[in-house]
Amino acid sequence: MAETSVRRKLVMVGFRGVGKSSLAMQFVDGKTPNESDYTPTIEQTFQKNITLNNIRFKCDLVDTAGMDEYSSFTRQASVGAHGYMFVYAITSKASFEKLKQVHENLLNLIGNDNVPMVLVAQKGDLNEHREVSEEDGRALAMRWSCPFIQASAKLNRNVDDCYKALIQQIEKDSQLLEPPKKESGCTIL
Repeated sequence: MAETSVRRKLVMVGFRGVGKSSLAMQFVDGKTPNESDYTPTIEQTFQKNITLNNIRFKCDLVDTAGMDEYSSFTRQASVGAHGYMFVYAITSKASFEKLKQVHENLLNLIGNDNVPMVLVAQKGDLNEHREVSEEDGRALAMRWSCPFIQASAKLNRNVDDCYKALIQQIEKDSQLLEPPKKESGCTIL
């Protein structure tokens, strides 16, 4: 059976320094940058193929510039996007609160509240410096009706799951990821 190939644009958003670039680099290259080499991202796009249920998703991972208290979501970052990864650091209450504003700005910009997304609590390796509880993260994800994933790019914990969950959210209504249906011993494609 021939493999189907589909292109998807995944946009990562969040406060500066939450580890969006580290998530993308760990996912694509299997490594993270040294903390001493940190430089703020302007915007960078990575490419990676993800295969789920024999469907190859050719993904453009857009690592947006870190948002601060003065920035908001731009239309340019949303053009052609299929889904969004909202990232905050468990060590920064400010990054968690800012993400709520970014989410609201995105929904207003798009004019649609049915946006495929996942909420990612990054820097899980720094639990001793936690400022945002797991319960708060789960509650926000429930309010947004999206998956919640705790990750650590540094330890490569749940990094692949973040991207796979986002693809699943994007495709949940498309039936693309559903296994073929069987009727009377025959597979219907």
